[in-house]
Amino acid sequence: MSLNIESQSPRANAHLNLGLDRLRLFQERPDDRAILNEAEEDLNRAVEEDPSFLPAVYYRGIARNLKGENDLAISDLTRVVESKPPFTAEARFNLGIARFHKYHRSDLQEAVAQFQAVLTSNAISDELRLQTMASLAQVHGQLMIQKNPEQPDREQVALHFFKVLGAETEIRLLLKGQTPDASIKWRIENAVGLGYMFASDYYGSIVVQNGTVWHRPALVLEARKHFENADNASPKNWAILCNLGSIWMRTSYWSSHDNLEENSQESFERSKYFLERVVDKIRPNYGFALYELGRLHRINAKFAEALEWFKRSEDVPETKRDVSKSTLDREIKRAREQKSIFP
Repeated sequence: MSLNIESQSPRANAHLNLGLDRLRLFQERPDDRAILNEAEEDLNRAVEEDPSFLPAVYYRGIARNLKGENDLAISDLTRVVESKPPFTAEARFNLGIARFHKYHRSDLQEAVAQFQAVLTSNAISDELRLQTMASLAQVHGQLMIQKNPEQPDREQVALHFFKVLGAETEIRLLLKGQTPDASIKWRIENAVGLGYMFASDYYGSIVVQNGTVWHRPALVLEARKHFENADNASPKNWAILCNLGSIWMRTSYWSSHDNLEENSQESFERSKYFLERVVDKIRPNYGFALYELGRLHRINAKFAEALEWFKRSEDVPETKRDVSKSTLDREIKRAREQKSIFP
């Protein structure tokens, strides 16, 4: 069914406006999931009143992405992109975000394709260009994760790491010393945090593009600094809080296994705080955060507790978990064998 920019249905327009009001309110109160649920309900009603109403489908896709309903979001946003509205570039950007949030390698490659299409559009705003560049950098950070952590392709890790650092440099050049919008700032800070964090997984030391040698302790601390900057720009953001939990998890491990001058138990508690904050308040029972809590306990030799967290993650449908079955199964096997190796 082709989609139309305007609707002749007063009820569809009324429900669209209610949904948009609630989405704006959710931006102010990102920890209030009830507002987001109500926004989706309003947009659902708008689509029911007029199934071809493009703005209703578009904003429903955005709401679904914010809820973690990634497959439904991708379906809505793909329909919008295929309808080629005047804001196709913005729609592609949001479709790329929905693909990114699935985190599987094939979806990450789809996200790259969408973001690159935005950047080659004839006319996009400076803000959208920077948003897209920062989001593409986040994808490259995520692509550093290796399918087999015990046999990593370090050349691929380095390739994506340098793309993250290159994007940061390019964005700062484009900004010409200006302070970026908060939505741009948190994305690039988060991307760079991902880059340094995953580099610390696979390298005891790495030479960056300016010739500086970064050893693992410095990589971990640099990642944490960037995630904290991202958190300051976008408080109560579930993705950033998960990453803060993840970097403190690594801090707890490398404090015992490398020359990282941090208290392992205090780092463990910090990681647990951020991850439990996500699963208890910001994004209840989020599968990836539950999985990370399992990893946190496993690498600290708390194997019984790890298995309890992994079971909670396993109970989340895989389409909503953001962790593949094979990855989760590997961690469960490690916990049962009482292995505390990392990554």
